[in-house]
Amino acid sequence: AGARLGAVLDFSQRAVAAYQRLGVDARHLSFGYVPSWDRVAGSTGPRTIETPALYFGNNRARRLPALAMAADQLSAARARLVVSDPSEPNRVGDVSFFTGEAKRSLLASTGLVVNIHQSEEPYFEWLRFAEAARCGAPVLTETSTDTEPFEDGVHFISFKSGDLGTALIAA
Repeated sequence: AGARLGAVLDFSQRAVAAYQRLGVDARHLSFGYVPSWDRVAGSTGPRTIETPALYFGNNRARRLPALAMAADQLSAARARLVVSDPSEPNRVGDVSFFTGEAKRSLLASTGLVVNIHQSEEPYFEWLRFAEAARCGAPVLTETSTDTEPFEDGVHFISFKSGDLGTALIAA
């Protein structure tokens, strides 16, 4: 289907390469600065942290066991779990799906965002990272590839699959 589109753009170099292997003329599009997302520039003083740790994502089969294995550490970190149902498109925000200003306000008051991949594919979740960064929220993520210009240990902290509990304790 992508081959019939006028243009195929993706934030992920990994996704662009996959499209190209399928014969789709895809191009990389770098994330740019979005002033309305920014909660860091112009702020004075420390951020107010209302949510010490936050997992927000869907309930895919790979993610739920990872959360369950780290339940004690998530509890100790006073983590908030916002789990959406991906069986239908999330068209509006609600208690299990944040979008727009509500999402950025939540991120701006979060001490640590927890990211677990939906599949074994170690893709970098560009939108999650870009929004978290502009809101001042550090990200703890499973190991990802193609993260440039973000750097592990500088802009985010990564952990190996199955090690979320240990990574939470260390963070």
